Amino acid sequence: MPRRKTGVSGLSIASLVLGIVSPFLGPIALVTGLLALVFGGISIKRIGGSPGTTGRGMAIAGMILGGLSLLLGLMYILSASVQPPPGGDSFDVLYRVVSGR
Repeated sequence: MPRRKTGVSGLSIASLVLGIVSPFLGPIALVTGLLALVFGGISIKRIGGSPGTTGRGMAIAGMILGGLSLLLGLMYILSASVQPPPGGDSFDVLYRVVSGR
């Protein structure tokens, strides 16, 4: 009888590593964060159908960190694209946007 393959899912490890590294990559965090989400989702699906394979917690953590990295990457791109008006600084722009002036 063939032995079942057991161990930690490689995709869950990849998801966790990408989720940890992504926030430090600036705008590239959009791509690596998305990859962390995809790898984590695939890993969770495969772990559910494969007894003896572990790594569900790593996949979930990778997905959470990947989602946060997506948000950080989007904020990085948006903040880099906003130029303060002449004679004002970025806090003036933020104040005007929040206060509706």
